[in-house]
Amino acid sequence: MTENQLRTLDNIRAFIDARRRPPSIRELMKIEGIKSSSGMHQRLQALVRDGYLFKLDDLNGRYVPVDQSGAVDLRGCSTEALQAELKRRTDLRVEREGTKP
Repeated sequence: MTENQLRTLDNIRAFIDARRRPPSIRELMKIEGIKSSSGMHQRLQALVRDGYLFKLDDLNGRYVPVDQSGAVDLRGCSTEALQAELKRRTDLRVEREGTKP
């Protein structure tokens, strides 16, 4: 993990602790003083790829940290985001196992 990625992850955790919800991309860019949304997206995608973040399936494109056990920190996530994640997981289970929800 690069220093910039570690700083981003720390900033996301601090934001969630302070505001009880994950930051939007724009909020994170402002915190870190980044002007390029492309650069921020690349950093976030690298953290997702390496298993440090999970991208919520919501309209705001928010990311939440993944702890060392692989659990996703869902504190502060909206009901809609939680419902979307539950549906996504159910759909994956149905696809894998061929079972009905």
